Amino acid sequence: MRKKPLVSIITVCKNSAKTIEKTLKSVELQKYSPIEYIVIDCVSHDETIDIIRSSPAVSRWVSEPDNGVADAFNKGLSLASGDWVGILNADDWYEIDTVATMVQYIDHADVIHGAVRYWRDDGTSQIFYPNQTVLRREMSINHPSVFVKRSVYEDVGGFDQSFRFAMDYELLLRILKSNYRFYCVPDVVLANMRCGGLSDIYWRKALDEVMRAKEKHFPALMRHKCYYYFQIIRSYVQKMLTMFGLQCCVDYYRRFFSFMKKIS
Repeated sequence: MRKKPLVSIITVCKNSAKTIEKTLKSVELQKYSPIEYIVIDCVSHDETIDIIRSSPAVSRWVSEPDNGVADAFNKGLSLASGDWVGILNADDWYEIDTVATMVQYIDHADVIHGAVRYWRDDGTSQIFYPNQTVLRREMSINHPSVFVKRSVYEDVGGFDQSFRFAMDYELLLRILKSNYRFYCVPDVVLANMRCGGLSDIYWRKALDEVMRAKEKHFPALMRHKCYYYFQIIRSYVQKMLTMFGLQCCVDYYRRFFSFMKKIS
């Protein structure tokens, strides 16, 4: 029988005591081994480090200053020795069989990903189904669900530190441009994600970086600018509809018209 691949999982965090325990537990409970779990902390001042120390899932952790999220991701990659690498932020968590499910498809592709359930503060949620066919237009893949062959990172490099919010999108475009194979696990939620991360809070800056990443790898300035303004208008319309109690209209659009179908 073929030897089971080692899967490295990387979590970066800072002052994440309120959420990271669930993240760590979701790795600990995975129905798969071997897993190497690496945690990169940016000098937390709350109880984060104590929680990391007490987790039996963690293989290795460091706590030191960094130059942003991309730098922290790259530190994790430099320590990873697995055949495949997944990145799980400290606000997110895996389903119990995420890694076991992903490993079933490793012969299909170099990048494996799937659906993610997004959780709002009020406890409601939606499932975001990816659409890798439109990745050149926008971030249509759920990064918490993504697993990448380590050999791909070795070829295309790590995260570009000039990107503060869309570093994951820029990396995926770089991988796509290099003609690596993407595979979407069908109809399976691989990860859970809390709304309100950096890309949600600084969404305009994130869109700026998305356009810069597209122009860097697939130049078409006028087309990218037109789509950029469409995304801004779409975001404002969605926010206004939600503010006026018309979330049902937003949900209808997301279910039937969005590139990434979002179903409650």
